[in-house]
Amino acid sequence: MNLQPKISRVLMLTSAGVCAALFLIALCILAFVDVNNYKPQVEALLSERAGMSVTIEGTMTVAFTPMPGVSMANIRVVNQGIELAYVKKADIAVDLLPLLWGQIRYGTISTHGTRVAIVRDHGGHYNYQRPPGAVGVPRLLNLPKVNFTELVVTYLDQQSDDGFESAGCDGVLTGIHHPGGSPLLQQLSMQGKFECTDVHGKTNAITDLKFAVSAIDGVFDFKPVTMRVFGGKGAVTLRMDRTGESPTYKISVALSKFHIDQFFNKLKSGRSVNGLMDFSTTLAMRGRTRMEMRQSVGGEMSLSGTDLTLVGMDLDSQLVKFESSQNLSLVDVGALLFAGPVGLVVT
Repeated sequence: MNLQPKISRVLMLTSAGVCAALFLIALCILAFVDVNNYKPQVEALLSERAGMSVTIEGTMTVAFTPMPGVSMANIRVVNQGIELAYVKKADIAVDLLPLLWGQIRYGTISTHGTRVAIVRDHGGHYNYQRPPGAVGVPRLLNLPKVNFTELVVTYLDQQSDDGFESAGCDGVLTGIHHPGGSPLLQQLSMQGKFECTDVHGKTNAITDLKFAVSAIDGVFDFKPVTMRVFGGKGAVTLRMDRTGESPTYKISVALSKFHIDQFFNKLKSGRSVNGLMDFSTTLAMRGRTRMEMRQSVGGEMSLSGTDLTLVGMDLDSQLVKFESSQNLSLVDVGALLFAGPVGLVVT
């Protein structure tokens, strides 16, 4: 008699029973433990991993649906005394069985009501940077999925007194991986998609912004990136390579059939102008600072329009004068993206 199939079946059932028992044990551990007692340890661990001060001002609760894990409320991230991020609520799914061996394996992380505030000070330093002399490199990072709902991102450049704020943003990142031992962006891999209803600056706005991002070992591709600007349709692709000593960037922008009158309305210049214009540019640059990027940028751009009408000015002749002056630097691409391509005309 061949007993091999029966033995295999018994072993399989036994293994399944053991796993089920361990799973129930892990559930019981979570059910009867007040996780708030461990809040200081959790804050210390998060602060160490982030290299910043992380505090959980709200309560921590154990959740069993849709996946076992922990919920946290009112999380603040502060770097050098300046608040960088605030999360209204975060749900962190955790694989239960590894907990029995003292291991933490994260599942899906969902955040709701996250606000990120990025500031560049008068000295050119960002509020997310480590203080001078700080040491430390990222550890191994593996996160299967991170969801963002009601995400708000603000940016302020204190040197130029310019910035922007997003609204109505949702997104997801998957397959987040970093081997550790090197700066985060140099070997980061992930996939993601984001949507924002509105991104507005002081004098302009972008609506219906959608983009996908793919990163493989520090090489990031943002494409497709679509938006609406001044009534026209915009399309952008961006490749950012962070694997070398000096980051490199390649960007292509196309904005079709935008209304020049909407641009001048934003400027509040009092001029009456009408017509549709098309704009496109392809640029390449490298560098870690704005100065390095300004010195290395190169490429080409095109601005064209038909049936343009401007009261009190021959716009075509002004464009010819502007082109012949050759005073424009391609580093104005930032202004092109957020202040509008017709900014070239009124420089």
